[in-house]
Amino acid sequence: MTAPFRALSPNLIEDINGTHTFTFEMKTTYVDNMTGETYDNPFIQYLFNERKIKVKWYNQWYDLIIKKC
Repeated sequence: MTAPFRALSPNLIEDINGTHTFTFEMKTTYVDNMTGETYDNPFIQYLFNERKIKVKWYNQWYDLIIKKC
């Protein structure tokens, strides 16, 4: 994703037991490059503990559950 409100520094780790850990950073606000104005990140409201997310990592899809925000 190239949007200014995207996840930053994504990292997917496959553990020895076959589980996956995905970490990333996400800013609560972003600056629109066209207008220079600051906006709230529209994705933040959807990220909370026990939420199921779908992640595409190197052309493979993963179904993950958020365990810690």
